[in-house]
Amino acid sequence: MAQPASKSAAPDPGAGVRPGARVRPRLRLISPATTLALAVVIAAALAVLFPKQALLDRVLKARRDDPLTVQYLVNLHRKDPANVDTTLMLASARFSQGEGGEALRMIT
Repeated sequence: MAQPASKSAAPDPGAGVRPGARVRPRLRLISPATTLALAVVIAAALAVLFPKQALLDRVLKARRDDPLTVQYLVNLHRKDPANVDTTLMLASARFSQGEGGEALRMIT
């Protein structure tokens, strides 16, 4: 009884390989060093494009009643309403703008 044909993409271990035949090394598309350098470049680009922590530090140091700061905090809060830090900063900014009711609603 014949064995069924394999559905694997890998060649059968004994099929077509002569004993003593020289096996050529597998060619690589790019070297590991190039792959690492590419990963570092991509990580740096993402850090430049999405500087969330640096912007959050600037918001902490900025005036609380600045409209641009408040709008940035509103956008951060809308994106992640469970973040306690941004919620408290936004509530503080709202309170300093004279919107105490809105600030209390946000923190309760």
